[in-house]
Amino acid sequence: MKTLRLFLVGLLIATTSLFAVSVANAGQLSTAGASISWDDTTFYEPSSCTSYTFTYTATNKVLFANIKITNKFNDEVGGTIFSGPNSGKASVQVCTGKDLSGAKVVLKVTGSVIYGGTDDIVSTPITFLSRSGSPTASSTPAPAVTVTAKSSPAPTVTVTAIPAPAPTVTVTAIPAPTPTVTVTPKTNPTQRGLPPSPALTSLPKDELTALVTSLNSQIKLLNAKLAKICAVKPKPKGC
Repeated sequence: MKTLRLFLVGLLIATTSLFAVSVANAGQLSTAGASISWDDTTFYEPSSCTSYTFTYTATNKVLFANIKITNKFNDEVGGTIFSGPNSGKASVQVCTGKDLSGAKVVLKVTGSVIYGGTDDIVSTPITFLSRSGSPTASSTPAPAVTVTAKSSPAPTVTVTAIPAPAPTVTVTAIPAPTPTVTVTPKTNPTQRGLPPSPALTSLPKDELTALVTSLNSQIKLLNAKLAKICAVKPKPKGC
């Protein structure tokens, strides 16, 4: 009997403690045929973008309802919508960088026209827990993250000298100077200090004919030489 009493007392204490913990950790809001609840122990400070789960129920009086998380300025930092008649779970996403000071959960219900169609709003404060393990007021700003860019090493640049093109050398042949040809007329034997030739009139006819023929040959030869000399370009003086 004594053992049974001890067992019942222990069970009562355990049940009461469990109920007390459950009530302490649970949040709840309800109005106009809609209600939401959540577990306070899961509401840690947002890391990047964090989703927070709410359980909801809604009767046919609810056209739709808003679950919002706002700050002390009534700025919405996250929200979602559900409608009735329905029940289930909904997630509200909150990202870092939002002002969470004076944070609270807000339930705004828009009633069906059949039941008056009025708006009802209820709210309650909420505290976001620190991810380091100790509770932190929602007014504590999210830790700043500093990202330091690593500079990449400067690229190695190899400069290859481009040799200048070899100069073009043009060789121009320099023409040799044209030889100067001086034609000196033949002087008669007397002018050269030779004994005068016998008078042509005193020569026999056959000798005179041979002399004329020889002179003609010499003249032709001289003319041929003179033509070759004058054929040189530029022409020598006297041509």
